[in-house]
Amino acid sequence: MLVSLRWLNEYIDLSGVSVEEISKTLTSIGLEVEGIKHIKPLKGDVVAGKILSAVQHPNADKLRVCQVDIGKGEALTIVCGAPNAREGIKVVVATIGSELPKDFKIKESKIRGEKSFGMLCSEEELGLSGGHDGIIELPDSVALGTPIATHFHMEDTVIEIGLTPNRSDCLGLIGLARDLSAKLGKTLKVPDDKKIVTDASLKSADHIKVAIENADDSNRFTALYMSDVRPIPSPSWMQRRLEFAGMRPINIIVDATNYVMLESGQPIHAYDERDIGGKTLNVRRAKEGEALKTLDGQERKLATGDIVIADAQRAIGVAGVMGGANSEVKDDTKNIVIEVAHFNPSLVRKTSKRFALHTEASHRFERGIDVENIAWVARRVAGLILQATEEQRKELKLDIPAPRIAGAAVDQYPKAFAAKTIELRIPRLQAI
Repeated sequence: MLVSLRWLNEYIDLSGVSVEEISKTLTSIGLEVEGIKHIKPLKGDVVAGKILSAVQHPNADKLRVCQVDIGKGEALTIVCGAPNAREGIKVVVATIGSELPKDFKIKESKIRGEKSFGMLCSEEELGLSGGHDGIIELPDSVALGTPIATHFHMEDTVIEIGLTPNRSDCLGLIGLARDLSAKLGKTLKVPDDKKIVTDASLKSADHIKVAIENADDSNRFTALYMSDVRPIPSPSWMQRRLEFAGMRPINIIVDATNYVMLESGQPIHAYDERDIGGKTLNVRRAKEGEALKTLDGQERKLATGDIVIADAQRAIGVAGVMGGANSEVKDDTKNIVIEVAHFNPSLVRKTSKRFALHTEASHRFERGIDVENIAWVARRVAGLILQATEEQRKELKLDIPAPRIAGAAVDQYPKAFAAKTIELRIPRLQAI
């Protein structure tokens, strides 16, 4: 398990505690640290700047000679070939002597007879994405000279922990922080779901019905409805945290489900409401001869022992393993149903093994999840989508609506968890 220390700090204040002390503490409580990686992909001055002018290169049709202000004295002359390089935009400037990922050193150069004193960067050159759609255009709110590593949350320390199968409680950062807080005598900080703004006029039950055929297959299934969502890119802080945890950012909806899974240890799935036939989610066993194309594009022949999530006509997900391609979030998705559930660990393990498909979800379901935390997780995902969308609307000046969260979820809980009472001696507990 990869743990971002910046992210972990959201749940426990580790200021003043060295990385070495954190590592020793984790190992001492049975969470063995297998490696520590300090991430600092940019060296030297890679900062925010503004193009003051961009004129045609005298010797090249596709190049422009730009004057760029980085908030330090005279403007820099930089030759750039990006089609979107133009006067007035704020950009990422790699100055002479700086170094980008893959040991790309920035030097003074002469391009078709014109001197260039730096480089205007694309996302690909910063290692932020594989695409190359021109240079990065920063929001107007970014101050000149702002270090780009700070703006894009690119620096962190990542600890790799080897978790044993019996420590499923630490497959989420909150669980990990809970153990650390007990050992270090610090306060655990859990996000407050009571602050999430919901719409009482919007009811999940008007958009989705849930049925569980056998409580032994699924002991709880919660479905929360959201409208007016848009699958835009998630904020940079969320993208970096997912990347440091080994996951690929996709869009704000999928990223929020993965983010809260890594936070809580509880897998989550989001459906496009349009693709749920009969507005019904039914937890049942697969039928003889039934098949499903999963999110990885593979057509999978189901067995009667597999638990599936089905709508009124067909299977739309392999429970606890992977969702179906027939109901995934798409570029034009507007309304979603958030699924947070419990599935039988033994049956999930058998299905995962038969398909040779070990996923982040199956890894957690096989080891057991906290069934009492499911309703909180659903609200947390919805609240995070709302928060992240509002951030992006403001920063990117997007003309999109604010998402709406249903006031109540549909929550099927056929066998409520019965808490156990454990007797112990206080002096003995204190001695331990």
